[in-house]
Amino acid sequence: MAVEKLTDNFYEKIKPRLYQRVGRELRLAYRVLDLGCGTCELAEFLSETYRQKVTGVDISANGFSKKRKALKKKADGFAAFVKTQLSLVSSKIK
Repeated sequence: MAVEKLTDNFYEKIKPRLYQRVGRELRLAYRVLDLGCGTCELAEFLSETYRQKVTGVDISANGFSKKRKALKKKADGFAAFVKTQLSLVSSKIK
């Protein structure tokens, strides 16, 4: 079976349909936690389109301040962004 190579812009092509699908699946949710939100585009979409309260969490703060300011100006939705470092917790089982 041959494996097809994805084009470089594959994600950009499917993003609108992907966001709409996620939005439909979560349409009844009042609050949404977006782990690994990256550039916060999905959080912004859900906040604007479905008026959901979205919290985005990511280890990188790139783009957070810009998105925060932009979304605070809009009355339709709300999004909060949290930068955090995740660490693995190990425990000994005796």
